[in-house]
Amino acid sequence: MSEQIEQTARVDAEMRGSRLDQVAAELFPDFSRSRLQGWIKDGSLTLNGAAAKQRDKVDEGDELALSAVSVEEVSWGAESIALDI
Repeated sequence: MSEQIEQTARVDAEMRGSRLDQVAAELFPDFSRSRLQGWIKDGSLTLNGAAAKQRDKVDEGDELALSAVSVEEVSWGAESIALDI
């Protein structure tokens, strides 16, 4: 199941000069840093309305906009079952 995500946030003074991916992780804590980095790469997370790179530095008042589709991750794991051999 997928869900459309639309969020925006502004960079405050104490985040000034930090990398975009680090600031995004602070401003959007509901998502993992790796997920946010993927959205930065594919252009779903923009800086002041334009695509940016993870290592780009942010300035006070910059706007981060997230417009992405979140797909539920499926986890595959081992299951202990009894076998009659």
